Amino acid sequence: MVGNLGLVVLIYMECRLHTPMYIFLGNLALMDSCCSCAITPKMLENFFSVDRRISLYECMAQFYFLCVAETADCFLLAAMAYDRYVAICNPLQYHTMMSKKLSIQMSVGTFIASNLHSMIHALLYRPFY
Repeated sequence: MVGNLGLVVLIYMECRLHTPMYIFLGNLALMDSCCSCAITPKMLENFFSVDRRISLYECMAQFYFLCVAETADCFLLAAMAYDRYVAICNPLQYHTMMSKKLSIQMSVGTFIASNLHSMIHALLYRPFY
């Protein structure tokens, strides 16, 4: 957790790291930290309590945030793969094809898509009782 958040702060503070690859790496580190934050509080509560039940709404909220983080990880890895593909296959055109603006748009797109994906799964859940 400290390593991921330290990486996000380092990329934010250092202007030379404001390139598409580091923008994706910073977002990936942030989503990995969010993944830990989605599960750890309830897990720690279960370690120290006798009553280990979870309500349906708590379960849905935990599932939603975990699903957002994991789906964003997958989409960010796909965006990073595209970034590396452009860098390897078109090295002379890389700076025109993969601009900072496009990488930010791709990152925002991953967050929007992961939220929509998670909402579909969390809100369409119907218990069988």
